[in-house]
Amino acid sequence: MKRSYFDKNLMEALKPFAQEDKHKSWFHLITTLLTLILLEVSVFFTPYTIPNLLLSVLLSLIFVRLFSIYHDVMHQAIFKKHILVIFFMKLYGLLVLNPPSIWRRSHDHHHKNNSKVYASDIGSYPIVTKKEYQNFSRKEKVKYTLIRSPFTIFFGYFFIFMVGMCFMSFIKKPTKHWDSLLALVLHFTILYLGIHYQSHFLLYGFWLPLFISSLLGAYLFYVQHNFPQMQLLPNTEWDFFFAALYSTSYFKMSRVLHWFTGNIGYHHIHHLNAQIPFYNLPKAFKNIKTLQQVAVVEWSVSSIIACLRLHYWDNDENKMKNYF
Repeated sequence: MKRSYFDKNLMEALKPFAQEDKHKSWFHLITTLLTLILLEVSVFFTPYTIPNLLLSVLLSLIFVRLFSIYHDVMHQAIFKKHILVIFFMKLYGLLVLNPPSIWRRSHDHHHKNNSKVYASDIGSYPIVTKKEYQNFSRKEKVKYTLIRSPFTIFFGYFFIFMVGMCFMSFIKKPTKHWDSLLALVLHFTILYLGIHYQSHFLLYGFWLPLFISSLLGAYLFYVQHNFPQMQLLPNTEWDFFFAALYSTSYFKMSRVLHWFTGNIGYHHIHHLNAQIPFYNLPKAFKNIKTLQQVAVVEWSVSSIIACLRLHYWDNDENKMKNYF
């Protein structure tokens, strides 16, 4: 008989945090947008390279924060019935190459299949066992390695978002993912207009922040489900609750970085209950001891290297094994 890891008491304890505070939702959205506008105006009127590079980095972090809000809107954790906000956030999804249809499909799939051992890359980085990897053809090994590689994560703007999220989704199912084409058309229209009329603003106010935020987003998503301490169950024994607590990390950051990333580091809590608004995740973590007893990753160089080296799951040693 399949074992269940379900903890009724923990799920009951999380329910109070799954209530939206509309005032907080509006406060966080408005302050984030005002910060975005302030930074964009600063870029527009700043002619110097070094200050613009710093502004681009700050903008990339605001892009990540705004994406976390988009993420919660798509989960219907906040702004459930606010049509204008939903429309605006979906437009933002198009602008940052995360069209709503493929984001919803891939992300819903991810939540229902969190950290399963399989070669599919729908909504997540694939993980296969050592035996499966050894039985791969050379072409399959190269593909698997490239998808999980630091190179792909670094150039996530191109490989993950532009090609994976937009181009491939439209090619495979054009009627279902027509907004993927719309995202590409909108994106390249902005690039065209920027190059011809305001290349300075395009570079520092849009393209560079999007490139950096794509890199950060790709890495954050990777380490949420690829870290040395992670535990995995065979697919026949896969358990939603186990995957949230033992196959999903807590990314420990400073309060400032938690703010910029929309508390996405409390990802294990999000997987337990996706209806918890991002601003309630730290409170749930602080008040429920069980949520503090999970694997931790950090921004340290050693932690980054340890996560990026992981290659496949070894059933014999019951852990992720490294490239070398």
